[in-house]
Amino acid sequence: MNEILARIRSHATPPQLTALGASWLVPALLFFLVPYAEGYGSHKVTLFKFWTWMSGNSEDWQHCLIVLPGALALMVYAIQRQSLPAPRPAGAAGMAAIVFSLALFWLGYRMGVQYIGWASLHLLLAGSILFLLGWRTVLFLAFPLLFIAFAWPVPFLDNYIAFPLRIMMSHAAVFVLDTIGLDVVRSGTGILSAPDPMLGIPA
Repeated sequence: MNEILARIRSHATPPQLTALGASWLVPALLFFLVPYAEGYGSHKVTLFKFWTWMSGNSEDWQHCLIVLPGALALMVYAIQRQSLPAPRPAGAAGMAAIVFSLALFWLGYRMGVQYIGWASLHLLLAGSILFLLGWRTVLFLAFPLLFIAFAWPVPFLDNYIAFPLRIMMSHAAVFVLDTIGLDVVRSGTGILSAPDPMLGIPA
């Protein structure tokens, strides 16, 4: 641990580390403290509570719970491997991103839509880094920042993305199995052995 901290200190100045910490601070406060949307309840709850409830109650989205700490760990890993670029704050572009993300946050609050809230906080984090440290730092941390997109449970996309992908993969699997001589039948996204009375597989 001491070695990792020493590498981080050698690859980033205290003002750079302070700026990164400040970039996480405001999105974290809004995430943990602000009652945002009602969902199926009778009163507004924070985006954090929505996130833990939706992620923890669905096997499809439980991975979301490790993405945010994972993204933070990736940022630390990137910094301890290589020096942060020299800060060149992008004042106008960064402020525009911050203002837009806060407006988006307010819009989601008024509509009671947690998905907009999550998207706005994600953009606020990137915009804050852009404002304080510049484009080069945003590009340096591009992978952890993009990785955060996997932290948000979006079950409404299942019918538009996940289900078509499952259909496509089942078609591909049936094609491969038929090619190698295994008779199978596709039923929706399920793959079943083809009927064969000789092997005791009923129709």
